[in-house]
Amino acid sequence: MTRVLSIDCGTTAAAACDVGDEGRPAFFTWYGARWSEPGRFGARLHHFDEWVSDLITLNAPDVLSFEAPLLIGPGGSTRPTNHDTVRLLYGLAAECERIAHRCSLRCIEVGIQTAKKHFCGTARADKGDVMFRARQLGWPVRNEHEGDAAAVWFATKATVCKGWIVPIMGRVA
Repeated sequence: MTRVLSIDCGTTAAAACDVGDEGRPAFFTWYGARWSEPGRFGARLHHFDEWVSDLITLNAPDVLSFEAPLLIGPGGSTRPTNHDTVRLLYGLAAECERIAHRCSLRCIEVGIQTAKKHFCGTARADKGDVMFRARQLGWPVRNEHEGDAAAVWFATKATVCKGWIVPIMGRVA
């Protein structure tokens, strides 16, 4: 079975990754804001690289997927994202591609609407819907970033793993 590591890129990033041979994800969160001041991203990108590289070393994925940068404001507003956020999101996406290349992994960019469609059944799902679906499956997501990583992981697994069956862990209290 193809092992997938999926990243929700952002100031706070999250990952969902196959663990063991169970075919279900484990979740990780990275708090990037502590690594640099606004507008200066060198240290943050360096530490992001270390975090993703460590996840690859520990979990040995075959595929690295990441959420495509979305350049609209929160909640789908038409207000554009600010310049620093654009630089960061595209920088993190580029880091994912660079890391995948360096580690000889297949790299897949997943649009969030595609991820939501696979995970929740509708591209219009909001963050609450994504969290609800993850909890329905018994997945221990701790925040909305891990929820988004779960949706990206789910869409990637459904795309690259023919015959994959949704893993259910049981109810989360």
